[in-house]
Amino acid sequence: MTLDKSERSGKRRSEPERRCVLSGDTGSKETMIRFVMAPDGHLVPDLAESLPGRGVWIKADRAAFEEGLLKRRFIGGVARSLKQSVTPDMVDADLPDRIDRLLVNRVTGRLGLEKRAGRLVTGFEKVRAKVTSGRARILIEATDGAPDGRRKLRAAAGEAIAIVALLSRDQLGLALGGENVVHAAIMAGGGADRLLCEMNRLALWRGQSLFGALPDMRAEGVRAPE
Repeated sequence: MTLDKSERSGKRRSEPERRCVLSGDTGSKETMIRFVMAPDGHLVPDLAESLPGRGVWIKADRAAFEEGLLKRRFIGGVARSLKQSVTPDMVDADLPDRIDRLLVNRVTGRLGLEKRAGRLVTGFEKVRAKVTSGRARILIEATDGAPDGRRKLRAAAGEAIAIVALLSRDQLGLALGGENVVHAAIMAGGGADRLLCEMNRLALWRGQSLFGALPDMRAEGVRAPE
């Protein structure tokens, strides 16, 4: 088998980047939101990238998206990209909230997968054991968890552990089948990096960041594993 130049140099081929219809900036699809025109004439988010039709993309940035909606720059960008007329009634008023819910659902869905695969633990002591042993890849904290517990686990986390605080105790409990989940740890390997991509996109959407991640996971260009 003949390797191309990028493979011989040990570099992964770069993925095609998507262009944001609001800013004109380009980025990896893991940091952006795709939209398609539904049969009923409404623009709908397609986070799974599974809906048919030509897609348009925006950066995962809720504040910029809401400003684009207010000033109708989103409508104009979509119209130019799709080369068709787009009117305000094609964009539902609750679209920013719906995107947030969809992003949360993708995160909680992957958390459930990690739990069923036996790669997720909950409870302060179990989580601390995984974190201090270096086996954890992601430390998850409930946004409404006690500051003292969060501080202790963060102190135990190494540089290779991403620290994520995006979901409440109720959201974590619902995702993991527990009534009161404050801390969780995801083991390295398996789907940890793919979960981290979903978490990163939710964090970007909310104008937040992930803490304590590896250098290549800190920036917006977090990519899902091949």
